[in-house]
Amino acid sequence: MSADHETGLARLDAAVRGLDALDERPVDQHPPIFDEIHHAMREVLAGAHDA
Repeated sequence: MSADHETGLARLDAAVRGLDALDERPVDQHPPIFDEIHHAMREVLAGAHDA
């Protein structure tokens, strides 16, 4: 992920960088990557009111 697309939230940025690996993997391996990113997004958003 390029710096101009970073959110500034390290956990979320790290998860979204997982999308970069999709091109190197077969499509049947994509769902776990999406699940991990979704989980990270939910955690970040759930904690957003605490920030």
